[in-house]
Amino acid sequence: MPIAAASNTADAEFALARKLWEQSDVVRCETILRDLLAREPGHENATWLLAKLLQTQGQLDAASAMVFEWCRMHDFDPQHSLRGAEFIQQCHRQGLADKLCEDTLARHPQALSQLYYYCCLTARTRQHRS
Repeated sequence: MPIAAASNTADAEFALARKLWEQSDVVRCETILRDLLAREPGHENATWLLAKLLQTQGQLDAASAMVFEWCRMHDFDPQHSLRGAEFIQQCHRQGLADKLCEDTLARHPQALSQLYYYCCLTARTRQHRS
């Protein structure tokens, strides 16, 4: 299948999944997203919608792991990793969020300023819990 046709198919599948999500048909939405990601593992919108779906279903470990792996797939790009760390922290998986930041900084030391805000929030959150 030509790349343009595959992309159009993926876009159409994602649009259907998003519509099903908006209609609260999470079972069909999840099935479509998993099938789409099996063929196109790097599909950003499908990854994030499935992660959100899993999060709302209480599958916080699975949602966090999916986001972490997506960031790894994108070589821990600082922008992606910041978004990922914030999501993972919302899932209350602080250790994994910290690992994401550490792995990102190991590959992209210049990203320190981008991740600084996140790190400050994390430190404040930990102080309030102590």
